Amino acid sequence: MTVVSNNVAMPEWSVFAHQTHDGRPIVVRSRVGEPSVREFAETNFLARARCSLPRDQIAETGMPVSTASMDEWEDKVLAEIGAEQTYLIAVVTGAGVRDLFFAAAEEQELIDAISNVEGNFTFELQLARVDRQRDELLNSLTPPR
Repeated sequence: MTVVSNNVAMPEWSVFAHQTHDGRPIVVRSRVGEPSVREFAETNFLARARCSLPRDQIAETGMPVSTASMDEWEDKVLAEIGAEQTYLIAVVTGAGVRDLFFAAAEEQELIDAISNVEGNFTFELQLARVDRQRDELLNSLTPPR
């Protein structure tokens, strides 16, 4: 059995492109194609943290002008999660947002990790539970074959 880790250097990560409904590019970084990650995501709490950029930080393509603030926040939240049973399973960037998808054995672990992140970030953060259409979401985060 593969051990799930939040190490972004692990080989289980795939990067692939998609498009929004209006044809703008989005980039997906995902490890939902890894069977142990998919199984954990199917059977545990699933949430989306959305980083919404202000208009002046979005290029005409819908992609961020810079990802520095979002990258910093992602690094800090992963450091807060540490070795808990909370995992970043996918990141979707485009259409003026970055969506980070997390699977967690305990909902509160993720909420605490996000609450503990300190810093001045250039985006608005929204946290949402994923209850409906879980299979559709996980399928959309699975790399194409």
